[in-house]
Amino acid sequence: MEKELKVALIQANLVWENPQKNREQFTEKIEQISGSINLIILPEMFTSGFTMNAEKVAETMDGGNYYMAKRYGC
Repeated sequence: MEKELKVALIQANLVWENPQKNREQFTEKIEQISGSINLIILPEMFTSGFTMNAEKVAETMDGGNYYMAKRYGC
């Protein structure tokens, strides 16, 4: 028996250099679909808005991105 893999791609208008706001946007979108999807694909650098000022948005290993990933079992 074949199993179906349900994949979702999520896009959003990123807030430049505001990881917290970007995580909030994506969390809201993930919550809307999380029960029916097996794999969710997010844009690279989705929390920073593709900044060239990495030190401005850098996080520790146990920062906001860690907790977001942990929340969804990643």
